[in-house]
Amino acid sequence: METIAKEIAVLTLLFLVIYFYLHLFEDGTHLWHYQLQDYNCETVRSWSYDYIVVDLDEFNCSMPEKPVMLAYISIGEAEDYRDYWKDLPRDLILYENSEWKGNYVVKFWDPRWRNIVENMIITAKRKGFDGLYLDRADVYYELNRMEDMVNFICELYG
Repeated sequence: METIAKEIAVLTLLFLVIYFYLHLFEDGTHLWHYQLQDYNCETVRSWSYDYIVVDLDEFNCSMPEKPVMLAYISIGEAEDYRDYWKDLPRDLILYENSEWKGNYVVKFWDPRWRNIVENMIITAKRKGFDGLYLDRADVYYELNRMEDMVNFICELYG
């Protein structure tokens, strides 16, 4: 019964994401921008978007009042250029993403990975981000671990 409840929760979340996406763009007034590199503070301030996704580690500017700033965090993969990489327990790594060299699918259900992600969230809050863009939450599909991903995200926001 608990599994059915979690599947319903995931489907509800997907519905809300789709609804939000459709509603957000229906009148054409809400614009997103996603850029993880090759920008500077002045460039970001000059953009006229409503929402901007930037890399948590790369963005070291004072936060503008507008737009809504979202910190990019990969929750399903470790990236070998991140600060945490040198101390990452290698037994958390499952395999390298064949499409993104240097990105490794991890055992996201392991509490040690959750601690790493929680530290990134703390950094995002400290830097003043308005929210998060969680990448690679879909990795559960490759691993057939939907329930673990649902639990992981719930623990992060719990």
